[in-house]
Amino acid sequence: MWNRWTPLLTVLMMALPLVPLAQAGSIEVSIAVIDKQQAIAQSIAARSAQTMLKKKLDTRQKLVTEKEQELKALRLDQQQKSRLLTQDARDQLRILLSRKERDFQRFFEDSNRDQQAEVTRVTRRITNAVRDVIEDISRQRGYKLVLEKRMTAYADPSIDITDDVLAIVNERTKDWYQE
Repeated sequence: MWNRWTPLLTVLMMALPLVPLAQAGSIEVSIAVIDKQQAIAQSIAARSAQTMLKKKLDTRQKLVTEKEQELKALRLDQQQKSRLLTQDARDQLRILLSRKERDFQRFFEDSNRDQQAEVTRVTRRITNAVRDVIEDISRQRGYKLVLEKRMTAYADPSIDITDDVLAIVNERTKDWYQE
């Protein structure tokens, strides 16, 4: 329970000293809220990246399936021919099968690792673009504090900058991940 409220309490504790100053009229406190997940998920870059990553995943999956079929055929071949072959030939076939299985396992693990690395790289790039836009808008409009919308109990829609951030992110990233 405490962990759920910790970020909100931290932000409120940081903002609390600003309240008397704002009431005294010495500074104006400008606050905005953003739904960062929505801005990221609905961005053109994220949707294009998702399509690109899906194509790459499908291509990798096709290769994995082909290699798996090749391995199955080799196993079947070994079973069928094992009685007809000499001990030397059986040993060589067993070694070949063992090597192919190791190669397949490495390929599968490398493929998964590469896919995860690509997803991480793309996600980080888009997240950084959204963060940069939030910072730019905050500087331009003079926001002293921008809160994650999900961390607030209520926020007036007039201080929600999600749509503004999304529009600028889309403009800046429109050519990313295009085919």
